[in-house]
Amino acid sequence: MADFCAAQFIRGGGILVIAAVIGILFLISSVALPLWRSINPTTVRSYPSDSSVVAVDIDEHLQRLRIISRDGQLFELADSSTQTKTLRTGTHIVGYEHFAADKYTLLWNDNLLTAIDLNSDQPIRYRQPITATATAFVAVRIVSGQARIVSITKDNLLTIDNKQIVDEENDDLDFIAEDDRQLPTLSYRQQLVDVTDIDVSTDGTRIVIGTTDGNVILVRVADNGTVTTLTTKVDETAIRAVKFVYGEVSFIVASSKQLSAWQEMPAGNLSKLRNFSADGVAKIAKSRRSKLFATLATDGTVQVFALTSGESLSFERRLPTAKTINFAPRDNAILLIDDRQLHLWSFAVQHPEVTLTTLFGKVWYESYQQPALVWQSSSGTDNFEPKLSLVPLIFGTFKGTLYAMLLVLPLAIAGAVYTNQFASSRFRSIIKPTIEILASLPSVVIGFLAALWLAPFLQSFLLTFFISLTTVPLLFFIALWVWRVLQLINKKVGDGYEFVVLLPVIVCGFVSAYYLTAPLEQIIFAGDFLSWLYGQTHYDQRNSIVIAFALGFAVIPIVFSLTDDSLSSIPKQLSASSLALGASRWQTIWRVVLPSASPGIFVAAMIGFGRAIGETMIVLMATGNTPIIDGSPFNGMRTLAANIAVEVPEAPVNSTLYRTLFLCAVVLFVLTFFFNTVAEIVRSRLRERYARF
Repeated sequence: MADFCAAQFIRGGGILVIAAVIGILFLISSVALPLWRSINPTTVRSYPSDSSVVAVDIDEHLQRLRIISRDGQLFELADSSTQTKTLRTGTHIVGYEHFAADKYTLLWNDNLLTAIDLNSDQPIRYRQPITATATAFVAVRIVSGQARIVSITKDNLLTIDNKQIVDEENDDLDFIAEDDRQLPTLSYRQQLVDVTDIDVSTDGTRIVIGTTDGNVILVRVADNGTVTTLTTKVDETAIRAVKFVYGEVSFIVASSKQLSAWQEMPAGNLSKLRNFSADGVAKIAKSRRSKLFATLATDGTVQVFALTSGESLSFERRLPTAKTINFAPRDNAILLIDDRQLHLWSFAVQHPEVTLTTLFGKVWYESYQQPALVWQSSSGTDNFEPKLSLVPLIFGTFKGTLYAMLLVLPLAIAGAVYTNQFASSRFRSIIKPTIEILASLPSVVIGFLAALWLAPFLQSFLLTFFISLTTVPLLFFIALWVWRVLQLINKKVGDGYEFVVLLPVIVCGFVSAYYLTAPLEQIIFAGDFLSWLYGQTHYDQRNSIVIAFALGFAVIPIVFSLTDDSLSSIPKQLSASSLALGASRWQTIWRVVLPSASPGIFVAAMIGFGRAIGETMIVLMATGNTPIIDGSPFNGMRTLAANIAVEVPEAPVNSTLYRTLFLCAVVLFVLTFFFNTVAEIVRSRLRERYARF
């Protein structure tokens, strides 16, 4: 009965452990899975409209609608009530531009430009007459009481003028942009051919223009007033729409055949970032807070795209009569205008930057010269493009682990073999508990010592360390040869105390390396090894060599102890039988003991590998935490575990970064589970192979 109860208790405990592990996996997976949740558009409401509507905007809460009519009326619809404000009387609007949140530039038929702020009780106005030539497009940017006016006349003449504003009501003239620049005198003219669309950056320094011959022209205005242009051929058909994306580093170009994103390169040319799956795009609307943009096709199809991923966000609806498209301030709705109604479609886009491609593939980011694998979760500007590739983190995890295991496996396994098979019982009774006690040393202490003592120490004696890789093994093997000769001469030279004798030899190897450093450095490296190294490669003080020592110090006790236990489980009869048949002691260990203990040794190595993969504090403190892909031992890395520890405190709950960090935990869990499963399979096969012993 007691045995039955004990068996059931053990079985129940095992089931609970398995259930707990599966529960942890489901928990972290449930937080990460919403990264791929699709959006479901819904029609919130529609408003009556007519062809006199010029522009429409809505507040962040989708409650207050603002409409600008062609006759200069501003209507505000909220809670079934309507308020009306008159912008101007006796004239009508012939052109407009929506260039910032709640801010518009209006062109009137009497050649007057008016800038308005929809959130102001009294819409702020300024008067700026323009040329009498019929104008197809006009935009105004106000900087320090001056206006930069960009216009395209109906005969395709590009004009850029900086003019002093003529104040109409003595209002604040800097409501458009907080900018202390003083605009230089500028009056620029350039004749273009069949302009189809134009967009001007918020600060007025960049202008993108599309033409009927498929060309895109980027006009840049420097602070000193110098104007330069870049032209590239995008398509054989006419460009239908151009629009800067939020941040205004790149811009979207639409033709009848393709939709693509472009940016200016450092070499002074325009380069395509990527194509999007959309045809027949006629209008483009950009988000005011992210890298999203929406398109309206000639057949009324509406799609939402993310610039970073280059994919459509599962939003696709049709309104064949739609003429204009606009984003709501919080990216939670789209406004469409036709001749009869204003349509408001709401949706939720929570994580547009995340796809399998952005997580595990190369992405061509803004301001980069080529596609890259990058992790950079934050920046100093709001228009930052998140870069959330997990590849540098996975690479860093394996890099730190492999460098550590290069140190751990030879030392731990060789040390366990010597202690178990060669050392005296008294020596073994001292050294084994001592090494096992080292496993209890907190990893934060190891990381602290590695960061503040080992890293600068290794940098100061780096050449000495490299020389010792030759002197220590050389003196070690010479000493072993001498010891072996002495044993052949005198059988009384006892076994089991070789380590005590060889310890001074190892010390002599390091001392020899130290004294050889100065002359070799002078002869080979002109007296400055570090300067030579900096000229050859990048060197970080907290690098992979430091991690190898620090992480190895934490993992060696585990591998050593498990290997020793595995060797101790081999029956003594096997060794005795081998020795009785004439095999030497080393032959017995190599041909009999190690193969028989190989399942346990392999498990020890894999447990050490898993311990190194999951280590957090040591790699967090002893590396530069730079998420780069570089196999050099002189560079640092950032691991999955360290990345979670670094980023989680600053990640807003349920944000894209927050859920991506939980995805890092899922990846770490899967990696550990995979290697443990492989270890168990290999261990089982090794046990079957050597079961006959």
